[in-house]
Amino acid sequence: MAVQGLPWTPHQRRHTSSIRADRAEGDETIKKLNVEQESFIRETEDLRQTIYEKELYLKAELIKKPPDIVIALSCQNEII
Repeated sequence: MAVQGLPWTPHQRRHTSSIRADRAEGDETIKKLNVEQESFIRETEDLRQTIYEKELYLKAELIKKPPDIVIALSCQNEII
């Protein structure tokens, strides 16, 4: 039976250095993922801004009474 809070039983030996290595590896992975995420956000900023602008233009067209369906469909196709 495992001791509460420990992922192993008291009869299993788990060395502290092994636990530290696992934690360090996890920290390295988190840092790497954060760098990749920030890079992705920077690299796609222009694309996301363009999509946002097209969505606004489509919404503005659909609000018109009556909306121009040809223009609205054209805007929608550009977004998709």
